[in-house]
Amino acid sequence: MIHEITAQFEKFKQCTGSVPTHVDGHQHIHVLPGVRKELISVMVQNGVFFTRVPAELKLSDCKWIDEQQRAFYVSVVRDAIDSKDLFKASKIRLVLFHNIEHCLFSTIKDVIFNLSQGTFCSMN
Repeated sequence: MIHEITAQFEKFKQCTGSVPTHVDGHQHIHVLPGVRKELISVMVQNGVFFTRVPAELKLSDCKWIDEQQRAFYVSVVRDAIDSKDLFKASKIRLVLFHNIEHCLFSTIKDVIFNLSQGTFCSMN
């Protein structure tokens, strides 16, 4: 796993000439138990100290999401919460999304406004 993570960092540096500003994984793979420790190691080695922790806590209430997909999202939230202390112990700052009150599309405008005000996003 660490070889793949290192290879992806090297490819990013080769393509851009610099290290990434932050790390966020497709399907939130960066918070999975088998990935996060190795990722933290490579992040620290490369001086990358920001990641997003996908802890959208009210996803279990989103009945419009297919049950199997919702179960996946809920498991990601558990892994995200479990990963917070590991990231923080390595001085990696977290962008943590939480407190989304409900899952209606009509609230997107309010969420964006609140994000700009710092209401829904906290840097730990």
